[in-house]
Amino acid sequence: AITEAAREAFGVEIALVTLVDRDRQWFKSAQGLALTETGRDISFCGHAILAREIFQVENACQDERFRDNPLVTGPPYVRFYAGIPVHTAEGLPLGTLCLIDSKPRRLNSVERMRLRSLAGWLEAELRVPATEKMPFNAGEIDARTGRSRWLDEDAKCWNAAAGDLLLAERIEAAAGGRAGLEVGVIQLRGRESDWKKMADAGLLADARMGFANMLRKSLGDRAFLFTAAPDLYFYVPRKPGRIGSVIRLPLVKQLLANMLAILGISAQLDPVRAHTILAPSTRETAATCIGKLADAARNAAPGESVDVAM
Repeated sequence: AITEAAREAFGVEIALVTLVDRDRQWFKSAQGLALTETGRDISFCGHAILAREIFQVENACQDERFRDNPLVTGPPYVRFYAGIPVHTAEGLPLGTLCLIDSKPRRLNSVERMRLRSLAGWLEAELRVPATEKMPFNAGEIDARTGRSRWLDEDAKCWNAAAGDLLLAERIEAAAGGRAGLEVGVIQLRGRESDWKKMADAGLLADARMGFANMLRKSLGDRAFLFTAAPDLYFYVPRKPGRIGSVIRLPLVKQLLANMLAILGISAQLDPVRAHTILAPSTRETAATCIGKLADAARNAAPGESVDVAM
């Protein structure tokens, strides 16, 4: 699903998820390429996995490192390449998410944010332990709409239906433990003219995806995100002895400012945050918890933070 989304979002011929070892690279997921692996010595991803950020080659024919590469002089005739490393939960490079095209190209700042967001989605999926069984088939497609049944395809995180099931499972898993679970919602308030400005520029999906990815990175590997559009919910297991929320409004405001700066949009968005700490002994259901948080956020003033008692 990720490579399909990447290929469509960037309009490139090839999108890959690669796993790289000392000698070879394997294609865990591929769109537009029939190969299943190549040697690392001729791979572009062997360079990308060592990068701290996006590794981009605008025209491989003009790059001394690649102009004689068989993947450039022969099929698939690589000209443009952009790859971003993906990491394990311990921070070790595992592979890449990459884009390839036979025409020279350069990513702009919005496209770079989009690629980072897709890589964040990929890392979140790769870090789900193999022993942790999802309460649904993550790849299921809704026959009526032709879209994912469980994924918010704009924000690149779970949708409300998936969030209900996942949160219910986490509440049950936390029962009998020591630390409990923090659950919260972030609602963005803005002028109608600012939302229209982003919609007219075709940037609403990028804004939602970029903000969700920034929030995901801020919350860390143990957190889960889901949307009940346009609101963004999060939940994360509490560490014993922790005081206060894992995410505070000043951080949210900074993330929003960063996102708007990348998009090149001048807009005023004021976040509202409502959150609660569920004790291990809680009798709250996922549905009632989400409902109370939604009500609290809806009744809060722009820029307000609300602690909700359960």
